Amino acid sequence: METIPHSWAVPAPIRAAFFDIDGTLCHLGSLDLLPASEQALEALRARGIRCFVASGRGPLDLDGLPLELFDGIAAFNGQRCIVGETVVHDLRFSPESLAALQELACTTERAMTLQGLEGLCSVRRSEAFNRIYAAAIDRFPLRDPRAAVDGGVYQASVECLPGEEQSLLAQLPNCEIARWNPRFVDIIPAGGGKGRGIAAMLAHLGIGAAEAVAFGDSQNDIPMFAACGTSVAMGNGSEETKAAASYVTDDITDGGLLNACIRLGIA
Repeated sequence: METIPHSWAVPAPIRAAFFDIDGTLCHLGSLDLLPASEQALEALRARGIRCFVASGRGPLDLDGLPLELFDGIAAFNGQRCIVGETVVHDLRFSPESLAALQELACTTERAMTLQGLEGLCSVRRSEAFNRIYAAAIDRFPLRDPRAAVDGGVYQASVECLPGEEQSLLAQLPNCEIARWNPRFVDIIPAGGGKGRGIAAMLAHLGIGAAEAVAFGDSQNDIPMFAACGTSVAMGNGSEETKAAASYVTDDITDGGLLNACIRLGIA
């Protein structure tokens, strides 16, 4: 794997690009596009390349992001995918899994959220939660975990240190983990993830995997990398994410996204 070369090869002309938000398009916790990110998006759109958000965030947690720059969204780590106005993929927790999540919320000391199309809530908070969610904490009001989230639940975020994943999953049938932070993981339905959602979006568009590129920084982006012919990890990304990518670009603060697009010949 080559780091910051002058030019990078792609297996086919790029027709679609998928972007993580936190740590890729924007700083963690912010929805303010960095100037280099906005410049990259505008350059891709000028070339006719379709641009998509692929984030662990849900639609209710995107207020402030200029969605007019994107052709669709893979939300909740790919559990709810929309191209234009068309829903092309929708995967929610089963009643059994949701009941287990609510039971966990009632018994755990871990900070935790439940996330749906029509509601977001935190069922427990911690010092780490307050710090990481500081910019968005008003979007996650404290609620009784037994209260149903209208419209179904697509995802939960749980405070979970590395090495604790299996003990957590043992309590949650038909669920998987997508890690996005050293202290937090997203719990998603089994068989979900950004890769599955993006595959559905590409199939809907009639675009091959070789014609798609993905940009990310966290371990929950690795399935997205596998769904695209070319993948780029941010210089500020985790070591696992970098190892899974086709290329590694500069840090987000050094224009990593724009630099990668230039080296791919798409900006």
